[in-house]
Amino acid sequence: MAQQQQDAEENPPRRCVVVLGSAANPPHRGHLHCLKLGKHKAESLGYQVLTTSIAIAPHGYVKQKMTKDAPQSALVLSDASRLRILELITQGNNAVAQFHCPDRAYGSALELGKSIRPDDSVAIVIVKGGDRGKNKWRKEPKAQHGAILTVCCARDQEQWQTLQKLFAKDQCEGLVKDQNFHLALEVGPPTSSTMIRFILLQEGSSEEGKVALLADHRYSGEAARYMLSQVPVDSIG
Repeated sequence: MAQQQQDAEENPPRRCVVVLGSAANPPHRGHLHCLKLGKHKAESLGYQVLTTSIAIAPHGYVKQKMTKDAPQSALVLSDASRLRILELITQGNNAVAQFHCPDRAYGSALELGKSIRPDDSVAIVIVKGGDRGKNKWRKEPKAQHGAILTVCCARDQEQWQTLQKLFAKDQCEGLVKDQNFHLALEVGPPTSSTMIRFILLQEGSSEEGKVALLADHRYSGEAARYMLSQVPVDSIG
């Protein structure tokens, strides 16, 4: 017992924070699930996870992204609205234990990670979706204070298999430059911000009907009604 205590003191567990960066317009259970997968991956690598969080992108970035990708249905929720929705969907959610709810938007997951870790000895695990994570392993990581790891979470089994094949191929060919890049072992649920915006903007649907549809995506009644209250009337239809 004394030897175990001595070993623990001489070799303290590696610590980390796990952060997902997203437009989160709006936040949904898929974000939370990817965060959970990032946490599990970090723990499987021997890290003690101190906290998890989601970096909500600033309104200007989200507005630019939305008007470029979908100008006809560019619903852009404010920073305050998205932060409040995030707060509501994480309340009492066991999947996001140790969750830190940010009080403002951040330019990146790395920025938020640096702000919530207690010191530079704590690693930052950045969780990325499958679309954003593709081929990221080919880039040399930038020099940073403390370890930076990336965990890529695929949206479905097909994307996971594609990423795994590409990653394995690049490993064999010596093209993997970031040795701290990892693929999550599971995939996320079939929920996206696009799907949620479609429900919010449906013309002719009653509020209760929309609340019921949002409940299928694990939103509480309070969270669903709050989101609906944030949609401008002239955006519907």
